[in-house]
Amino acid sequence: MSHEAKHLMDLRLWKNINKTRLLFGLVVLISTFLNLFRLTQVGTNGFGNMYYAATVQSMLTSLHHFFYLSFDPAGFISLDKPPLAFWLQAAMARLFGFHGLCLLLPSALAGITAVVVLYILVRRSHGETAALLAALALAVSPVNVVIDRNNAPDALMILSLLCAAWLLFRALEENSLRSLMLAAVLVGVAFNIKMLQIMLVIPAFVVLYLVASPWHGQKRLIYGATVLFLAVLVSSPWVLAVDLTPPNLRPYVGGSANNTVMNLIFNYNGLHRFWGEDFTYYSGAPGIFRLINDKLGGQIGWLIPLAFLGGGVAVWRLRQPTSPEETRQRNSLIFWFAWALTQVVYFSISIFFHRYYLATLAPAMAALFGIGVNSLWKIVRQGGKRERVFTAVILLVGICTQVWLLHPFPGWREWLIPFIVGIPVVSWGMFFILQRLQRTNPSLRTWCAFMSVGALLIAPLAWTLIPVYTCTNVTLPYAGPQVFEKQGCKPFTYEPFFKQAWLDALEQGRNGAPFPAATHDLGIAELGILQTGEPFLALGGYRGSDPILTVEQFAELVAHGEVRYYTALADKADYPVQEDIRNWVKAHCPPVTIDDKGILIWGPCKP
Repeated sequence: MSHEAKHLMDLRLWKNINKTRLLFGLVVLISTFLNLFRLTQVGTNGFGNMYYAATVQSMLTSLHHFFYLSFDPAGFISLDKPPLAFWLQAAMARLFGFHGLCLLLPSALAGITAVVVLYILVRRSHGETAALLAALALAVSPVNVVIDRNNAPDALMILSLLCAAWLLFRALEENSLRSLMLAAVLVGVAFNIKMLQIMLVIPAFVVLYLVASPWHGQKRLIYGATVLFLAVLVSSPWVLAVDLTPPNLRPYVGGSANNTVMNLIFNYNGLHRFWGEDFTYYSGAPGIFRLINDKLGGQIGWLIPLAFLGGGVAVWRLRQPTSPEETRQRNSLIFWFAWALTQVVYFSISIFFHRYYLATLAPAMAALFGIGVNSLWKIVRQGGKRERVFTAVILLVGICTQVWLLHPFPGWREWLIPFIVGIPVVSWGMFFILQRLQRTNPSLRTWCAFMSVGALLIAPLAWTLIPVYTCTNVTLPYAGPQVFEKQGCKPFTYEPFFKQAWLDALEQGRNGAPFPAATHDLGIAELGILQTGEPFLALGGYRGSDPILTVEQFAELVAHGEVRYYTALADKADYPVQEDIRNWVKAHCPPVTIDDKGILIWGPCKP
């Protein structure tokens, strides 16, 4: 090869590298904007989810409260989650001061990093194009962005699992026992972020290990058992430390039925998520089309046809791999399909989950979308007329699905559907005309394909931008136009939660009681803690039903001067939760003639 030819080849390679880096940088920039723009204006006074914010504020009052995740500054009850995400938020608040940005930034940065890790994961097996498409799909995924902009722990859990997946692929491809053990450690870390929610993803890890393990026979069994042991070992220390601490020396374990973390893991954060409370009002009736209904479809359903049908085409092409590279691609597809299908089954049958849980499904959907579209493009370029028609049919199914999802939203469908339908039709028509005329300009054909696929990202991006520019439910976050209907977004302002007169009423007869007031309404307790720093007594924990105190024990607290007031929303004063304590309050605590936003006060209570 001549010096000039070699120089020309190097120049072309450099141009391709620059183009790839530029596109990847653009995807990261999009993710950064969507995750960080107006982040200080998420939730009331910028605190995001105030249950978590109040907990972090209370954790800062002592190392004891920090370790046990105390919800209130008195150490009465703990958060109903594991510690790692909130230890990180508390550490940020200790370093930079307690404010909303310190609480929200860890999740936002985790979401951006997850886009990068997904890009690396897909690129190592399926190349740059598939990786860029996957990263872009995850970056604009409505449910993914809305949870990245929240102080819930899910974004950190997803990042931990993606990093664990990267280490697992490395371990199996490079025969690296060290990477395998590090993957197990990160699975344990993910457990300490969101407990058994990781079980929605663990089956994919198991399937990949069984299919692609380079070790055989007894060695495969021993290494697998070691990985399991190590993951459990990393998951266990905090759980054991809390459960082995005498109950009178720590807060009550919020969300548990018997004041143990083990019960929290396997009951409220475990089996309860299958057959607990009926949340189908928020998720729709169980069924095979649930993920494209009017409640869930806008969060995750936009790209399902291209993800599964395109991914299925990729599986078919690789059904008999003939090289190590094709074997790697097949293993990657098996992993992402296992990740996705496990959750599709769960979300199709469960009656108790929140919409934002679908964020755990988003990386697999994004990966399959990128891989699937890339495979479809390959068969279009390499195949004949039949292959091109087949690809057009898959694209048509994707378009029809998005039209279906937009149909319940007048005012949005009128301007989104013409783009979603028109751009692919025009682009695909141009592509067929070029083929018919035997024009072989590859750049023009690529642009036609790019416009067709890009049109299918317009609607999810629109759904994502709504909470970014306006607001969302910070307790149960979701994206889409329902935000306007349900939340009634108002201009962002900093204002006190309670009027001073309401707080003064609690102080008048408090007589040095440690707790300003008791309540079964966690919303009142968290707002009171955030505004005053005082330990409002959350009698029933998050749901108001945790069996922390009997009526006799509550009466004893009143008799000892620990608490003298009770407060509740007017429309929840007779809510059937722990009615014995509520009835005792009505009998022993006279109503106070003051009302703040419908929040009533009873007291001073007398035994």
